[in-house]
Amino acid sequence: IDDTQANIDDTQDSIDETQDDIEEKQEELGDKQEELSRRVVTSYKSGGNTAISLLLSSTSFDELISKAYYIDKVNENDKETIDTVHRIQDELAQQKAALEQQKTELEQQKAELEGQRTELEGLKSTQVKQLDDMKAKKDEVQTLLDGLNDDVKELMEKRDAEILEAARQEEEAR
Repeated sequence: IDDTQANIDDTQDSIDETQDDIEEKQEELGDKQEELSRRVVTSYKSGGNTAISLLLSSTSFDELISKAYYIDKVNENDKETIDTVHRIQDELAQQKAALEQQKTELEQQKAELEGQRTELEGLKSTQVKQLDDMKAKKDEVQTLLDGLNDDVKELMEKRDAEILEAARQEEEAR
């Protein structure tokens, strides 16, 4: 029972830890989704063709290359953010699955513990019954012994009386 209870405690600790991890990932996911949302809203408000407009507004080749580099970095950052969101979503799904597995294990362990407790209670009641039966047998044997002691005493007294009578008769016969 103690081992099962220790397993239950360990599983509960693991569930709590996983739950904390899930909450952290959900917060991180919310932040990244909010960041993406702001970028999409900004892009939509500006007409969606800001990259082309920005490139076409260049007045020199150097400015065009610089703006293209800037646009590439922004797109790269957006892609990284999207990849991060997908990675976090995958991790979150895995952690939720692990959490459900841990909860299932916990329920199984609790059921096992309850079964052990029920079995222990059954054994205890059996032992109590056996102990009561043994006490009753002891009392019965003691009563029998007490009865025998009285019979033995009576027989001994009778024998002693016979020996004394025989000794007295032998004395008189002399």
